[in-house]
Amino acid sequence: MTELKVEKFDDKNKEDYRYFYQKAFYKPVYYGVTVIETLQNVFGKDVSIAWLRNESRIFAALPCQIRGGKFYNLDFRSFDNLDFIVNPDCNRDEIITLFLKKLVLKFRTLQLSHFKTIGSPNDFFIFSQKQYSCPVIYLPASYDEYINRLSRSFKKTLRRDLNLAERSDVRIRIINNKDEMFDSSIVDRLYHLHSLRAEEKGILSAFLTESSIEFHKSLMMSGNGDVLFTEAWHENKCIGIHYGLVQPDSYAFINAGIESSYNPKISIGSILFAETIKHLIENGIYQFDMLRGTERYKFHWTKEVQNNYRYYLAHGIYNKLLVAFDYLMDQRKRFGWRGLLVRWVKIKKEVSAR
Repeated sequence: MTELKVEKFDDKNKEDYRYFYQKAFYKPVYYGVTVIETLQNVFGKDVSIAWLRNESRIFAALPCQIRGGKFYNLDFRSFDNLDFIVNPDCNRDEIITLFLKKLVLKFRTLQLSHFKTIGSPNDFFIFSQKQYSCPVIYLPASYDEYINRLSRSFKKTLRRDLNLAERSDVRIRIINNKDEMFDSSIVDRLYHLHSLRAEEKGILSAFLTESSIEFHKSLMMSGNGDVLFTEAWHENKCIGIHYGLVQPDSYAFINAGIESSYNPKISIGSILFAETIKHLIENGIYQFDMLRGTERYKFHWTKEVQNNYRYYLAHGIYNKLLVAFDYLMDQRKRFGWRGLLVRWVKIKKEVSAR
């Protein structure tokens, strides 16, 4: 019999989760064991795992938090492209629908934030709110094949940058946080270059907030190989660095630091992107997530976008009203009280119709 179980994420079930996560076809990089442990250790988050399973088999899992009888997927301020972790031998849509139904019946309300698109089951209540668009590159089997996908003008510009960098003796080093060469100086270089860039542009970078630094530094120093750095060096000086999270089949670009005083004729950022993509393809990684934000430069590399949503789910009249209230309070934060009134009228009609 397939049943829902919700258990604390601890040493008892950590290895089960690790094994199931690695086996899954799509693995959200933010739901790796190291990320979850970092959230627990740095912020003391009370994390659970929701399982859909029977005595001998796991069908799906989702890291979560339970507060006041309400279910929330595990989330943090910079997380994107979150999703259910599903057994690759199962029908994904059927498993997700069953998982959602069991969760809705067990908890007062459900909120899934920064989540990829899910279906809209018609036998329980659901609101959805688009949050972010996340450009994504689906990588082919070869680097040359990928380069040939690019527009003619950008391909020409990229090749010029790569040739200039080679003639200028710019060296690339790719290293993960499990390599012997890795040490804290790489982390220090990243933050130094990123801070300089933010200061030059006159922006307040969320990457430099206290909680973000505490989280990402802990993650980088975990030493488990889930963190990848791509560095550009010239004359024994690091002039650029990319930082991302990597799993066996996907990579998420987190942030970068670039030395802007270096040769303005060469785009170090483009070189770092190209070299990272080449490395991923050579290692059989098929997906490059650029995460939230539709900055123009991202669309030189891809035309594909993955939208992220916040979903609100409930079952029963009382719980529907609870989730409608949660939804409206979130809308108030976005649109103010005046915009909230318009949405309240709309919600009343939708709830009545259901």
